[in-house]
Amino acid sequence: ERPFFYLYKKQSMNRLTLSERLILNFLFIGIITVVVVSTFSYHTTRNALVERSFDQLTSVLNHKQDELIHFFDDRINDSRYISAQLYEVIHDKEYEKNVISTVNKIFRENRKVNKYFSSIAVGDSKKIIRIDDSGQIEVTRGMSNYTGSIAEVLKSNQGKTYTFLQDYKQENNSLIPPEVITIIPFKGEIVQVIMRLRQDYLDAIMVENNPLEGMGESGESYLVGKDGLMRSASRFIPNSILQVEVTSEAVEKAFFGEPGKAIIKDYRGVEVLSCYNKLDLEGLSWVILAEMDTQETIRPALKARYRIVVISVIIAFLIFLFALFISRRLTLPIRNLTKAAQEITRGNAIVPVKDAGGDELGVLVDTFNNMAKQIEIHKRELNAEKFGRLRSMIDGQEMERRRISRELHDGLGQNLIAIKMKINTIADLPDEEKDKTIEEISLWFEKTIEEIRRMSNDLIPEELDTFGLIRATGNLLDTLSNTTGIDVTYSHSGIKSINNKKTKTYLFRIIQEAVNNVVKHAGASKLFVSLERKNNHLSLNIEDNGKGMSSEINSIAGNGIMNMKERVSLLQGKIIINSAPGKGTNISVSIPCEKGTYETD
Repeated sequence: ERPFFYLYKKQSMNRLTLSERLILNFLFIGIITVVVVSTFSYHTTRNALVERSFDQLTSVLNHKQDELIHFFDDRINDSRYISAQLYEVIHDKEYEKNVISTVNKIFRENRKVNKYFSSIAVGDSKKIIRIDDSGQIEVTRGMSNYTGSIAEVLKSNQGKTYTFLQDYKQENNSLIPPEVITIIPFKGEIVQVIMRLRQDYLDAIMVENNPLEGMGESGESYLVGKDGLMRSASRFIPNSILQVEVTSEAVEKAFFGEPGKAIIKDYRGVEVLSCYNKLDLEGLSWVILAEMDTQETIRPALKARYRIVVISVIIAFLIFLFALFISRRLTLPIRNLTKAAQEITRGNAIVPVKDAGGDELGVLVDTFNNMAKQIEIHKRELNAEKFGRLRSMIDGQEMERRRISRELHDGLGQNLIAIKMKINTIADLPDEEKDKTIEEISLWFEKTIEEIRRMSNDLIPEELDTFGLIRATGNLLDTLSNTTGIDVTYSHSGIKSINNKKTKTYLFRIIQEAVNNVVKHAGASKLFVSLERKNNHLSLNIEDNGKGMSSEINSIAGNGIMNMKERVSLLQGKIIINSAPGKGTNISVSIPCEKGTYETD
């Protein structure tokens, strides 16, 4: 048996052996199964990791959101508390001095303020006094015309103390963190208490630097303002606040009030898992996002896929070994069957194939052995049939010779003897008798000539070559009707003549044989014969109303039926004989006849 690597060397051969096909099919099915299972496992693992990461990001997002809201709510409360203390010194004549001392006292005594705020400013329309946590004082001009958030607050909260949050802003190329602003109505004007938050504490809430805190190596949470700019420090881009623009799908949906999660491209153009929501903060229009790189999320799935590939290669190799073993086991009986079949085609004696077991191959081997036995039996039967046909042909020839001999002896011989006797006696007759005897001799000669013509016509009808099958059949049937009294109905359509001599001769002999059987055996009073063309076939139908035959047609009709079947077979046609006792006989013959071998009527 050829080795398997022969498969890869077959450059010019299009045919594979059964063993090779079995191996390839096993490999194909095994590899497809492994690919499907590994793909399903990979996608299942990937989806599970993505869902778990989304749950983790959602948890982080909710935690950050709650932490920010609580942080800003607490700072608003701090601002209201400190603003109440400052309100007591605003109306004093030593306004500036009292404000400064009060703020310094607050920074010294209130650690919470010192922890979350970097400066406190108090001001009106004339001037603003800002004191930072180190005691440094800065006095600037106040705002005569209020704009932006403060103007909106004045419009909607006229005459009331109100606290809100001020967003990030840029002043003199410096980033100003968010501020908590309390507006206090005072003598027709307002006084602002502006408390600036520390950026480092906001960074402590938002920035993720430790991979063990749930955001991994690429995860981060950040804030985005209405203008699309970041409001918290980026993990990847320094100085990102009010510098990095974020226009992702998640930001747009969050500002439309649609919290959720999705796989998107972030501000870096990297595919990430993103959870998003809008913050509910007075004075701030921010959204919060928690994101993690998709690549990091599915990294365990990729590692699992690599392991699956390695395992798949091992499994494919094992499948190959299994397929090689199975293919050899399965194809061994088939190879034995092939050798036995080749011996049959060479005509050699058939040796039974060894038993292959009780499975389907075993059944196939048993069936082959039975078939081989039947072939031997049929071979003997065919030889016997061949000798039988040869014997029938020889017997038919001998019968025809005997018939011709009888007709020559009984017909021509008797006529010639009578003529001879008349001629021998003519010399001794008187003159008046000679003329009469010569006339009788002339009549005997005419009978003899007519008998010769009849015998010649029985052997090969002259009309068949001269006028064709249609005319010759008509003459045969007319003679039959005149001599036997049988009522004959003859019809033909679709064909005028047949050019193929073999076809028309065999058809005439079939008709002649059938008619002779009707005369000799049927005892019929009516005979119907039709010959017509149907497409490219000649259809012959012969039917009588005689006594019919039993189912053993061959044994009753003898060589006649056999001769008809032989001629139909030689014309590559079909013959059907239907007969039953008392119901007559019908013979139907169909012969293929290509266009050009006949003329239509």
